[in-house]
Amino acid sequence: MEFINYEHLSTPNIYMQSKSFKKLEIIEDGINKILYLLDPNPMSRPGFFMETIKGIVIHYVNNPGSTAEDNREYFNKLTSRYASSHYIIGLDGEIILCVPEEEVAYHAGNRDVNYSHIGIEVCHTDVLGKFNDLSYDALVRLTMQLCRKYGLNPEQDVIRHFDVTGKICPAYYVNNPSAWNKFIDDITLIKIEDFNS
Repeated sequence: MEFINYEHLSTPNIYMQSKSFKKLEIIEDGINKILYLLDPNPMSRPGFFMETIKGIVIHYVNNPGSTAEDNREYFNKLTSRYASSHYIIGLDGEIILCVPEEEVAYHAGNRDVNYSHIGIEVCHTDVLGKFNDLSYDALVRLTMQLCRKYGLNPEQDVIRHFDVTGKICPAYYVNNPSAWNKFIDDITLIKIEDFNS
C-alpha cells in the first residue's frame, strides 16, 4: 500500500470533493489514513467550518461486525437524519477520514460540540462494544496525534459521547469506567513519552 504524505498536498482537504476521486491513502504525522470523503450533503457533510477545535469525542458504531466502509457508506447515503463523524476506525485498525477536520460533522447531538470537537467512530465485533486490539491501538495512535496537532490535553479534552448527551456511547467504555480511564492513561502516557523522545 502506497501512502501520500498529507502535508505535501497542495491545498487543504476541505476543498476536495469526494466525487473527484474514490480513495486516497495518506500519511499524516506517521499515521496511515484513508481519505474517503463523504459527498457534500446537508445530512452528513454540510460544509460548515468548525469554529474552533477544542476536543475529541469518542463513539462506537453500535452496529456489531460492520466495517469502517459500511459505516462511511451509511453516513454518505443519509437523507432523513443528521449523522456523521470525522473519522471511522475499522476492525483491522484502518482509519478512514470521511469529513475533513476543518469541517463540521454531526456526531455529538449538540451544536456547540459539533462545531468544536472532532468525532471518531470505532467499529466493534459484539454488542458489548469493546474495541478489538487493532481498533484500540489505532484509536490510541489517532487520538494522540490529534491531541498533539491541536494542543489538546487528553485528560480534559477527550470525552465520550456519553459525556455530552448521556447516550450510552461508546457502550463498553461507559459501562466500564476503568476501561475508559485506561484509554485516557494510554493516550496520556504515549503523548508524554512522545514529547520526551
